[in-house]
Amino acid sequence: MKIRLFILVLFIACSYTSVDAQSPKIDSLEAYAKTAKPGWDQIDMSIGLGRLYLGGGVPVEIGNAEIRKLDSLAEVYNIPSAKAYAMILRNIRAYIYESDADAAIAYCHQAIEIARATNNQDALVYASYQLAENYTFEKGEDTKAQQLLESLLDELDESVSLKNQGHVHKNLGYVNGLLGNYDLGLYHLNIALEIFKGIEETPPIDPRLNRVSAQLTDPLMHAAIALNYIGDLHLKKGESDRAIKAKEEALAMMHHIDLKTDIAWMNKNLSTLHTDLGDYKTALEYVQQARLLYQELDLMPEMVAANTTMAGLYMKLGDLPEAEALLSENLDYYRKVVAPRKHISTLLQMVDIQVSKGAATAAKAYLGMALTIVNQIDDSNHKGMVALASGKIAMLEKDAELAARSFLSAVGIFEQVEDEVKLAETQYLLAKVYLSLEYADSAKVLAMTTLKKAEDMKYRELIRDSHLLISDIYKSEGDYQAALSAYERYYAFNDSLYTADAQAKLKEEQVRQNIVNFQREKELAEQNASLLEAQNTIFTVVGAVLLLILLMMAYLYMNLRKVKNKVQLQNEQLTQLNQTKDKFFAIIAHDLRSPLIGLQNVSSQIAYYLKKKKLDKLDELGNTIDHTSKKLTDLLDNLLNWALLQNGMIPYKPEPVNLKDVVRGIFELLTVNAEIKKVRLETAIDQDTFVYADYKAVQTILRNIIANALKYTEEGGQIIVNTDLNKDKCIITINDTGTGISAEMIPKLFEINNESRSGTRGEKGSGLGLMLCKELVELNKGAISVESSPGVGSKFTFHLPKYNQAA
Repeated sequence: MKIRLFILVLFIACSYTSVDAQSPKIDSLEAYAKTAKPGWDQIDMSIGLGRLYLGGGVPVEIGNAEIRKLDSLAEVYNIPSAKAYAMILRNIRAYIYESDADAAIAYCHQAIEIARATNNQDALVYASYQLAENYTFEKGEDTKAQQLLESLLDELDESVSLKNQGHVHKNLGYVNGLLGNYDLGLYHLNIALEIFKGIEETPPIDPRLNRVSAQLTDPLMHAAIALNYIGDLHLKKGESDRAIKAKEEALAMMHHIDLKTDIAWMNKNLSTLHTDLGDYKTALEYVQQARLLYQELDLMPEMVAANTTMAGLYMKLGDLPEAEALLSENLDYYRKVVAPRKHISTLLQMVDIQVSKGAATAAKAYLGMALTIVNQIDDSNHKGMVALASGKIAMLEKDAELAARSFLSAVGIFEQVEDEVKLAETQYLLAKVYLSLEYADSAKVLAMTTLKKAEDMKYRELIRDSHLLISDIYKSEGDYQAALSAYERYYAFNDSLYTADAQAKLKEEQVRQNIVNFQREKELAEQNASLLEAQNTIFTVVGAVLLLILLMMAYLYMNLRKVKNKVQLQNEQLTQLNQTKDKFFAIIAHDLRSPLIGLQNVSSQIAYYLKKKKLDKLDELGNTIDHTSKKLTDLLDNLLNWALLQNGMIPYKPEPVNLKDVVRGIFELLTVNAEIKKVRLETAIDQDTFVYADYKAVQTILRNIIANALKYTEEGGQIIVNTDLNKDKCIITINDTGTGISAEMIPKLFEINNESRSGTRGEKGSGLGLMLCKELVELNKGAISVESSPGVGSKFTFHLPKYNQAA
């Protein structure tokens, strides 16, 4: 997986970050520009400001104005080489603001022509490495970029700024990594790293200016980018410890610079690395940090890249719907923006999802789209990825011969580009295919080789899967003891990745092993019985022995059945626990987090509106805060009550409760919402109607049901609350004229996995309220039921113990 989007690559490589992060630098350069001397001093300040302005977060018109100013300065002071820098800035504008790669390339060529004509070696190198980046990131023409960058090595004389020299080596290291030349890539990246560190430690004085050039901003950031690429190449070589160390050092540099976009970018890269290594907990922590920062900065391209990383995590953890939803959004984005490598990677991720779902036709469709793009760019690594995906589809369709050919093709490509991670993954799948073809010896050799590589790389997921495959191979050979031993190693390692069902899986394997042993003992007993039957003199003894053996087998069989039933029960309990966990995660991730995010930037909005004296906007903002706070309070109240119920901690203190007063209070709470929707709230409960129950529980039950009825009732409808008394019960009914509920949905209303529908005005809920009502009703010795017809309305009925005032 490539580490970044093209826009982000150039965005960072040229010191481009958000206006908030760059404001101090912009302010400093703008202040100096006012006193800059005529000639090259002013031109250098204009180039430096132009690079910062075009980095994002500033209206493009400001960057355009600086480009025009640079052209004007070139004319006024008769320094035509300055126009080359203006063309380079136009190139930056073309790919960041206009997504026009062809225009960007044309500007680079014009800049090169001007630089050669004016003998400006620095501008020539600057424009040329920018052109190489366009070739690589926009066009996927890596060999062309490599050749251009290598030709620049002879152009790096003293007139070329150290920063531009560092970028040549950095980009040459990156493109060599794409082409599989990892050692050469590391060589150039380490040169770039030393150059950028040197600029940070001892900023060079430009002899034309007698000061540090305005273009030498943030050398430490460029050093961090080089370190990130170094980490990528170490991972390709299977050196995971060195990869982690390099990327963590890069993140520390980004924190030192304190630029949010760069910090987010490195968090995303570290998440990808830890996902590849199977450390999902650490990966999730890093990608969450990246997404929060990108959301705060409102950077769409970067959020798309973070979503790709998050989708990979969802796939690893088995949540295919969430992964598919994120990747579908990304594909919509890549259809509009030219980013071939990211587009291919996303399509291949979709192939993996469809294979996991068993949808071969859809998988082939995505693979075809990926292959079309791969054939248009010069990228051996992605050709290997396509071959790998083809093999996965063939395995799904049970075409083992085709799968083997595809995997062998991928192995050849990954060996050529020395991608140790993908090579190990492909060899593992090839071993599985060999096993299905009954080539047990070949499968064993390949599986053992894969396990060794995975252990060297500390690739946790592949270590786990290799142990399981080796267990299957031993079972195919009839070596059940070795199979169980390998499975136990798989189980022990898997426990660090997935702990919820590890114990149950091990028990299942032990039961299977016991059955195998039982069958073998039975076969041996039958053989002995045949021999004994041949001895006519001891028929009686043989019969007794056989009877005893049969009794023992029956006893063992019954015990095995009990163990199997117990394991099945444990699996069902674990499934229920997982459903509960997933529901809570969904509630917290979507319903709880959304209002919190909505309140994050309130203080800055208030300050802005106060400064602008927009009191009407402050009034709207106040209403928004009030609505969001009430929504958050209701959700937290339901979550807390449900959690307390599950742990038996919610208090049950029955007392006389006046239903009329409770309903009146809830009506007052919901009056504003009801008036907005023009829904009538009515009740005919007598003032002296009492139930004997917990007051807070009654209040929670009625609030949830009435609020739910209001949510699904159209404008002009009504909600009526009534009671009916019998000997010892008070029956409460809530009737509404809302949208109603289908017959198949009614049995699911009170379940944990019930999905909440949007209300008539798009109101959202957690799906937790009705389940909480049911448990609270039952806690208070009652029961609840629903009657409903779509388009007619719903009737919720529950009863509670009646309070006998006479008693």
